[in-house]
Amino acid sequence: MAHKKMRSSLVALVLVVALVMSGVDATVRYGFYDHSCPNAKQIVFKEIQKAYEKNTVALGILRLIFHDCFVRGCDASILLAGNDTERAAVQNVGIHGFEAFDAAKAAV
Repeated sequence: MAHKKMRSSLVALVLVVALVMSGVDATVRYGFYDHSCPNAKQIVFKEIQKAYEKNTVALGILRLIFHDCFVRGCDASILLAGNDTERAAVQNVGIHGFEAFDAAKAAV
């Protein structure tokens, strides 16, 4: 039972972070995809759940979120790929879980 609660909490947290990160608008807001992609929440949930069920990303996602929130607040900036980003920073080498977020973003 505790495992199911943890899984649900993790998936919900990941869903929120992924939805925040996937918007291109500089002003992030709840419901951003309500009109352009009404199924975004379900799509992201499904992708993160698939990764979780493979038992490959749960701890990595928690660490990833911790590293994101530790620097300048929980802004999902660690999910941005590129040479001069948090994701590429030396202190973040070895963090896992990006593949789950990348799959969710691609699915949306």
